[in-house]
Amino acid sequence: MVLEHGLGREQRQLNGQAQATDRLSHGHWKARSVVDRAAQLSENRFA
Repeated sequence: MVLEHGLGREQRQLNGQAQATDRLSHGHWKARSVVDRAAQLSENRFA
């Protein structure tokens, strides 16, 4: 009974970490796309 409770808490912590990682990678991906778009725009301007 106690063991199950401890495992449940550990699982919730892992899920929280996974969600935080997802948010980080999503934010990173969004930043990358903005940078890529800016690079494309500047290439078009200089072309």
